[in-house]
Amino acid sequence: MTPASNGQVSIIRTEHGLTILGTRITLYDVMNYVTEQYRPKFIRAMLNLTDEQVHCALLVNIIVDIEDYRGTRQIFIP
Repeated sequence: MTPASNGQVSIIRTEHGLTILGTRITLYDVMNYVTEQYRPKFIRAMLNLTDEQVHCALLVNIIVDIEDYRGTRQIFIP
């Protein structure tokens, strides 16, 4: 899988949840591996993602977790 054509990775909202653009992989899929304490390199290999896609998915999850903790979730993902 490759990132979006402009070289940036996007996370989009689909009927399955937040998904890495150009894939059928949701943030839930990535976080299942994180919860089991797998390293990003392993996650990348298992889900056939680029480093950028893995890092983007992890970053979005961190932002959502922080905003949930603060009670200020305002992240906009179309």
